[in-house]
Amino acid sequence: MNSRRSSTAVVKVLLAVFALLVFCLDLPVVGCKARSVADMILQPREIFHEAVQSAIQIQNISETGGIFFGEKEYTLGEIARAQAAAGYFADAIQTAGRIGKYQDQYLADIAFAQARAGDPDAAKETVRQYLPKERWGGALRQVALIQADRGDESGALAVAAQLGPIARDEVLAAIGTRKARAGDLDAASQAAASISSPYSRDEVWYAIVEAQAKSGNLEEARRTSAKIKDKDMSRSIPYVLAKARLEAGDVVGTLRLTKGLAPGTKAGTLLAIAEVQVKTGNHSDAGETLRQATRDALREREAFSKAQELAHIAAVQLRAGLSPDAINALESLPDRKDIRWEWCEIAGAQAEIGKIAAALDSAKKMGDRKACALIAIASRQVDAGDPEGALNTIQLNPNPADISSAKAELASQLAKRGDIDTARRFAEEVLITGAHYEEGYRAPALREIARAQANSGKVTDALVWARGQRSPYSRALALLGVAMSLAERQQKTH
Repeated sequence: MNSRRSSTAVVKVLLAVFALLVFCLDLPVVGCKARSVADMILQPREIFHEAVQSAIQIQNISETGGIFFGEKEYTLGEIARAQAAAGYFADAIQTAGRIGKYQDQYLADIAFAQARAGDPDAAKETVRQYLPKERWGGALRQVALIQADRGDESGALAVAAQLGPIARDEVLAAIGTRKARAGDLDAASQAAASISSPYSRDEVWYAIVEAQAKSGNLEEARRTSAKIKDKDMSRSIPYVLAKARLEAGDVVGTLRLTKGLAPGTKAGTLLAIAEVQVKTGNHSDAGETLRQATRDALREREAFSKAQELAHIAAVQLRAGLSPDAINALESLPDRKDIRWEWCEIAGAQAEIGKIAAALDSAKKMGDRKACALIAIASRQVDAGDPEGALNTIQLNPNPADISSAKAELASQLAKRGDIDTARRFAEEVLITGAHYEEGYRAPALREIARAQANSGKVTDALVWARGQRSPYSRALALLGVAMSLAERQQKTH
């Protein structure tokens, strides 16, 4: 009996290998029959199903803030979304139905995916059949907005007409905004004029102002902006004009427009101008622009915003090879816990240009909140081909959970770079005996590893490895990675 079972298992393995060769190499062996064997074994739909079967075996172990949403629900939700993205809508609905009381949001997301895929009728059917009636209005309104964004104006307005005047105005605003961005300002103006809601109407006028400014018609943009009644939108118009001119490539004109901006907004706009100057090789002007941005950032009243702008400026200075004067300005601020976080961006920029020692010094300035800086540094070390250096860096974290989280993040990064063996090693080190929450870091990394390996063409290896994961949580997400890779490949070939 055992011998017969062994023989059967061997035959199954050989068939799987043969089918994989046909699938990957497109060998002309037995034509359609060979292809159908491959499809049976390596269909993404079947791997998704296998991931679901593992997910339903997960025993939840976490509870946060009194709202219970465990590993099982998270994993099933991720699978459902991936199935919907792959076009397996019926399967996605079935998977979402296993989530329990949290299924409504996932079912709504599936309906939206159907609408984005060009099947609004199926989306509306999903909403009406699977969502509670009190959620129909919001979900159908979102479906209508997706239709409007896709250019199906009549279909979007037909749905909105059933929902009432608020939905109608929101859809008209979406249509008008889309027209403005496409340059059809007359049609956008007509849409705005037909909207009853002041806020929705202002959204369209705002989009028209952006379009006019981008085309260089600043006076017309200012006249249009006078129609905007919303105070927040109206206050932001000077920034909108400057941003639009910069997007149009008008650096000189944008610099002129910054004179009327508030200090914080002006600093951010000058920073954006400097980034354009750096990209075009104009480092001398960029240096002066960044020095002016630093002066304006220091005039910002709120300490956190001031520190944030200075950190952004310093990062640009570092990457451009300019003197990082903004670092001195940041160090001149009173030491406060809520602004230490900004050293994270500086540490990342220093690591990016190879100044690891300086980056680690910046991380120290964050006190016990340096996890962000250390993972930024380690990530740059991985990019530079130094995974062991990255591992040493993250070990400087005082919190074991931060170390595990960082290892998982680096494992995902290594996988995407094609270093599957090192990625697996990093992921294996995440799980710490007695600390159940560690798998919450590890399992998503396994998905990225399996996905990257399958993307590299080693589907069988990825599948065997995924199936070999000990816990249902890790196994389900690793299988999900393989299924996602196969589904993405299938969509590209169709």
